[in-house]
Amino acid sequence: LFPTYNHCFPLPLFSFYRDNATSCPDDVVGEPAEDEAAMGAALKGNGEDEDIAEDLLFQIIDQEAVMKSISVYNDPVPDMPLNMTSSMLLLADDLKSGEVNRQNEVWIKPGKTFIVPVNISQQNTMLLWEFSSHPKDIVFCVNYRTSDLTAFSEAEEIVARCKCDSHKQTVRGELLAKQQGIYTLVFDNSYSKVMSKKVHYSLEYRKQV
Repeated sequence: LFPTYNHCFPLPLFSFYRDNATSCPDDVVGEPAEDEAAMGAALKGNGEDEDIAEDLLFQIIDQEAVMKSISVYNDPVPDMPLNMTSSMLLLADDLKSGEVNRQNEVWIKPGKTFIVPVNISQQNTMLLWEFSSHPKDIVFCVNYRTSDLTAFSEAEEIVARCKCDSHKQTVRGELLAKQQGIYTLVFDNSYSKVMSKKVHYSLEYRKQV
């Protein structure tokens, strides 16, 4: 059904050119401060002090960052098929700065598809990826949408679908983003009836050399 390649390469560069097993990151709420217990003990006393202590504990978390992560993650991809799940929408600038994990691992059940959308806001920048799968191959492609409001059914396929032997060797690829928009990596296991696939992928974002 799909051509089989050891490596997947993007299409030629047109003017419109168009690797945690959990789907929701555990670190969204942040880590408790080491001096949290000391802070509570220092402010413990009458009821008013206890209220202040409780308020200060909640202020340890960067609320703006939390709400940003939650709102971005909860925004569904319009018209996304029922057999498809998605990672959080990644911002290319966060990938570059290291604010989000560049490497992830996910189990894709038989008959299911997993997508990784990346929002690129700067033109003429490079999106690079590499991935491996276990225990068998996986179908891979890259889609493009002009914005996160564009329905998935209207996405344009810019890296053709191919069945990659990523269980034998790591697959690497890159594309030049000449337009702003959502570039979505698609790992398709819908052709498998009984076998789940573990996919380890990593992403990199940088300016064109």
